[in-house]
Amino acid sequence: MPTLVFAGEGFFQPNDAAIHSFLLHEGTLVPSRVTKHSGTFPMWLSVDPRKRFLYVVESTGGEETDAGFVHAYALGPNGALTVLGTKQNSGGSVPCHCTVAGSTLLVANYVGGTISALPILADGSLAPAGCVIDHGVGTGTHASGRQAKAHPHMITTSLDGRFVFVADLGTNSIIGYTLACESEAVPALTKHTEHALQESAGPRHMAFSPTAPFAYVLNELDNTVVPLAYNAEDGTFGAITDLPDGGKIVALPEGTPSREFGGASEIIISADGKFAYCQMRFTGKDNLLDAVSSWAVFNQIATLSLDAESGAVKLIETVDSGGNMPWTMTFAGAKDELLIAQNQHTSPSKREGDDGGEGSGPGNVVVFKRDEASGKLTPTGVSADVPSCVGICVVELP
Repeated sequence: MPTLVFAGEGFFQPNDAAIHSFLLHEGTLVPSRVTKHSGTFPMWLSVDPRKRFLYVVESTGGEETDAGFVHAYALGPNGALTVLGTKQNSGGSVPCHCTVAGSTLLVANYVGGTISALPILADGSLAPAGCVIDHGVGTGTHASGRQAKAHPHMITTSLDGRFVFVADLGTNSIIGYTLACESEAVPALTKHTEHALQESAGPRHMAFSPTAPFAYVLNELDNTVVPLAYNAEDGTFGAITDLPDGGKIVALPEGTPSREFGGASEIIISADGKFAYCQMRFTGKDNLLDAVSSWAVFNQIATLSLDAESGAVKLIETVDSGGNMPWTMTFAGAKDELLIAQNQHTSPSKREGDDGGEGSGPGNVVVFKRDEASGKLTPTGVSADVPSCVGICVVELP
């Protein structure tokens, strides 16, 4: 079964944005082609369940008034991409995540503080957003001020597709919606639940267990993972009161300098539901302002064990991400035997005054071998350079 790996190039670089495609063959990354991307920052890539179309969110700037866009591509042989229709406004600035839900593309706009729903037409192209919801002011209290307004960071669906959930760093909560299509297939999102996390947590991403009634939230501002009980019938979450501190853990080893000061980016769960993996980047000026002495670079991938009975989380180990600024990762293989991770740079910057968000050298895509029994990761030595790499996506074809 051929496997394609797509990686976005460009971090607010209007002249260099591109999408790289690779063939994953016997654990190696074989470059296939590079498709010039008309946008500036292909931050997140998402494929439809039938593996026909690729959707890419484009961040054009960092200001609240800057529009973001979404692009649609048709998937062709060996990673060929063909533009479908015209790019559409994402409904807010700095879109950072998108998910396909039936005939709708859901988008989270981080700086704009909004989420949107765009109709997917029969040919895979996108129509203008039929629904845009503003999450408004933030309700978090983090000292950095990053929770002064809403910052939706991830939008996803429940495993059965009945509900939509948003991890919002600014509101410090997971917000749930129902999705319906009104006349002429115009999507509509209706809020139906909200679950608050611990103070100053800053939820960034979440993942559902595929085998147990739990969801796991990764919090960017304090580097914690919090298990939640999930009621699939009504689409609501609850704290797990049987576990100390609700089962919350920090996803870095004890003794790690500044390990609770933020920097977490991604969480994914293996298909057997036994293990979760978290990317941990750095803590610096965004979270600690002028507290330079507490800045720290992590660049780690944490392996966590998940208890299917209680929902409990346990840190097993961390491994080096293979570069600097790991934003996202995904599995490959029938049993998730490979983990594909991204790094924005080759190494952290050495310049005085820079934190872990700055780096040197091209970014990369790195391949790890995953042990099914222990969950542990081993670097395979396989990687591919992708300048200023941020978003990645794996497509396993029949």
